[in-house]
Amino acid sequence: MPSLAFTLNTAMTTCEESPCATIRVTAHDRVNREQLATCAAMLRNLAEWFGDSKAVSAYLNDLPSLETYLAQRGSGIVGFAAVKRNGPRVAEIHVMGVARDERRRGVGRALMNRMVEDLARSGINSLIVQTLSPSDPYPAYAETRAFYEAMGFAPLREFQKTDWTDPTLVMVRNL
Repeated sequence: MPSLAFTLNTAMTTCEESPCATIRVTAHDRVNREQLATCAAMLRNLAEWFGDSKAVSAYLNDLPSLETYLAQRGSGIVGFAAVKRNGPRVAEIHVMGVARDERRRGVGRALMNRMVEDLARSGINSLIVQTLSPSDPYPAYAETRAFYEAMGFAPLREFQKTDWTDPTLVMVRNL
């Protein structure tokens, strides 16, 4: 992807459920230090999903080199997602987080809608995500899988012992 020296178009998304106010999602080719610090604090506050400090460090090290979507309510970042392009037609959600007090308020949906729109427009036709497999009954990830399924992802394949020791489920969505 060519390097962009500016923030890409912004999109306003309103969630259908009250009391959700307007969420603004912006796309960035690079996050700045302040944005990175906010994303880091968000991940560290979501220990149910991001309790492995080595994994969090890896996500944060990768973040400045990935396409990143920031969801804002007012002037504060309330969620983010980073995308890695795996080829000319396939992309992967590398990491996604929504502030604890913003969960179930349309932030994840707004991020996903904007990301899918941009990726499809650029020629990507498949989006994948890796998450904890249902063979591990950890409740937080049952919620994660339900979110991705609601966003149109379908389970593709389960792997044992990939990047981490827990069973991994690969999910895919056609764009």
